[in-house]
Amino acid sequence: MLGHGDLPIVALARFPVTIPVTFADDDAGLAQCLRRRPSVRLLTRRELDTPLRSYDLSDLDEAELRQIAYWQPGTLGELLFHHWD
Repeated sequence: MLGHGDLPIVALARFPVTIPVTFADDDAGLAQCLRRRPSVRLLTRRELDTPLRSYDLSDLDEAELRQIAYWQPGTLGELLFHHWD
C-alpha cells in the first residue's frame, strides 16, 4: 500500500514494488477495510493508470507545473506517487 504524504489518498501496488510502480486493485479484502475509513480514499488502478492529459491541472501552482514539465509523469498515479523519487 502506498500513501500520499499530503493528501488522504492511498493506492495498492504489486509486490515487490518496482519503478515505475505497477498499481493493483484489491484482491484480498483490504479495500473493504479502507472504505470503512472515510478519512482515506483508496484510488483504483483504473484511476491511477489514467493518462495525465485527461485531467485538468489548471489549479496547480507554477512550481507544481514546473515539476510536471521536468519529470513528465504520464499517469495520475505517477504524478501522485512521484515516479521520479
